[in-house]
Amino acid sequence: MAIFIIPLLMILLFTVYNSLYKKNWTNELKVQLEFLQDHANEGEECELMEVLTNKKILPLLFLQLKFCVDRKMVPVDYPNASISDQTYVSDVFTLRSYERLKRVMRFKADKRGYYTIEKAELIGTNLFTGKKNYFDDPQQTYIYVYPRLLPVDVMSLPFERLMGLEQKRSFIYEDPFTFRGVRDYRSTDSLRNINWKLTAKTGDLMVNLRDSTVSSRIAILLNLDDPQGIFDMEVLEDGIRMTLTMADGISKSGISAAVKTNAVDFITHAPVSVDTVESGEYLKVIARALARIDLDQAREPFSDLVKEETKNSRLTDMTYCVISSSVRADVTEAVSQLAADCGRVLWLCPTKKTVHFPAQARGIDFYPINLT
Repeated sequence: MAIFIIPLLMILLFTVYNSLYKKNWTNELKVQLEFLQDHANEGEECELMEVLTNKKILPLLFLQLKFCVDRKMVPVDYPNASISDQTYVSDVFTLRSYERLKRVMRFKADKRGYYTIEKAELIGTNLFTGKKNYFDDPQQTYIYVYPRLLPVDVMSLPFERLMGLEQKRSFIYEDPFTFRGVRDYRSTDSLRNINWKLTAKTGDLMVNLRDSTVSSRIAILLNLDDPQGIFDMEVLEDGIRMTLTMADGISKSGISAAVKTNAVDFITHAPVSVDTVESGEYLKVIARALARIDLDQAREPFSDLVKEETKNSRLTDMTYCVISSSVRADVTEAVSQLAADCGRVLWLCPTKKTVHFPAQARGIDFYPINLT
């Protein structure tokens, strides 16, 4: 009798399982992909958590999870990933009834950018029939990868020169009757501000801090035109890193700088422009804006941006830091006119050893900086 009952039970089990699996395998099944931090710096590692939840009695014995992210996010020690046009990840799970599984994988953020995962694909395999079933689950996770800061020894001289230009402006409007403290002497400080009594007492040069009748105003203009007519992505990336490095130094001096560029935002497709932000979020705002620059899209001529600034320079009374690897005639002419109108322009030029520069434009402090 048992010889007949067992096959019948097997057939019944097969039929019931197939019916339940076909109709219910995606019910109460959820996948969540989430970067464990909202940002990383260029070259650093970050972590992505995979969470799969099966809130039903039906077990899923063979479940495959697939998703992709930009190829600049490189998996670290992870065999179930491949890189071609994008980074493709494939994982296999077994989910029992009412089970929740978590896995964490590490990525190295090779380049600055704004990276998202918008979809996860689940593939469930029926072990009785071998048939595969597919299910897409939308995702909303992202991570900013900020440009890395350049070495202090590379940027210290141009930074001190920029702050010297700005202090020259503030010096004209300094209020001698407002005293707000002292600090250590810097090479850019005027000797007239040294507090000689405190210097004699401490043995270290100390300077008086006085309020200015005008607030400090610095604008960084970043040119992402093709350098020297030859597209060199790394030179442009150096310009972006230089921008964040200068903004970081300016911020530490208690000033917030505006940043404008002729490149567009990855999300809004509008030109990237950040006004001065009087808050502790200043550097974060700048870093995020620079991370989202999309160099695959067309850019407006940088000379147009500079000409627009020149029109407003007498109203805004800015000190300008131009960062441009391109020294084409139209760019040089536009920056020279800006310098003639406002009198305070520092031009930083990220370059390579093989690039030759024309004579220094009139009225401009010109610094070619080799970062190779």
